[in-house]
Amino acid sequence: MIGTCPPVPPGGAAATPQKARRAGWAAAAAAVAFLLAGPGSAAPADDYSRQVQGVWMIEDEVALAVAECGEGSLCGRVVWLRTPRDDAGRPKRDEMNPDAALRDRPLCGLTVLDGLLPVPDEPGRWAAGSFYDPRNGRTYGLAATHVSADVLVARVYIGMPFLGVNQTLLRVQPASGEGWC
Repeated sequence: MIGTCPPVPPGGAAATPQKARRAGWAAAAAAVAFLLAGPGSAAPADDYSRQVQGVWMIEDEVALAVAECGEGSLCGRVVWLRTPRDDAGRPKRDEMNPDAALRDRPLCGLTVLDGLLPVPDEPGRWAAGSFYDPRNGRTYGLAATHVSADVLVARVYIGMPFLGVNQTLLRVQPASGEGWC
């Protein structure tokens, strides 16, 4: 289900600090989508898929591991959170999920990016994906472009891509320690 959001103000969703925070996960998804798209060379879709697989950081708040998930599509799951625990010290859960039966799922390991497909005849571009934002329980459309080896730009939107926001994701190396799943 795709939720509704207020229109994007002039200057984009990051026009104010509050809107920037709300757009964080969406921006992250958009960034992932962008990275998955790949540079404009004429490599096969499988090559681009391999190029974008890995761990991508979104606004120093969350990291997603992007991998193939069947039939040529890409998916991403949460592998790091800046703040992995709630105020009571428990691992954060998917508390805003519209399905009450899923609200106890841990955020670490949660698949939030799903079904991103290569765009035919447009190497380095991906579309038709979805992004689930556990901060508000909404699911958005997702497209992406792979800008460089370490940069992915994702477009997270409601309904149509022009009704969305861009987010830049940066490739990072997986690690261990606080916040890593």
